[in-house]
Amino acid sequence: MKEIKVNENVLNKELNQFKQVVNDLNPSFDVQKDGENQLELTDKINQLNQSFNQTIETLQVLLKQNISMTEEAIASLKTTDHDLQTQIQLTKQE
Repeated sequence: MKEIKVNENVLNKELNQFKQVVNDLNPSFDVQKDGENQLELTDKINQLNQSFNQTIETLQVLLKQNISMTEEAIASLKTTDHDLQTQIQLTKQE
């Protein structure tokens, strides 16, 4: 059986980059109306913009939850690895 190695530094670097991408998501964009004839179109675009903003905000929340769960999994793997090392050392001493 091969050993599974977790490179915590690489994982943390990637997670930090991912956090930055999630935080940099900018859901808003400006809509300018050029005249009364386009008021209905502007209203529809504004509705789409609002829906888009809500979708991006939901995505950000989900991605942040995913990042948090990944960080917890890394910590758990680190603890498990340490515990296994301790058990192996104790077994070798017997």
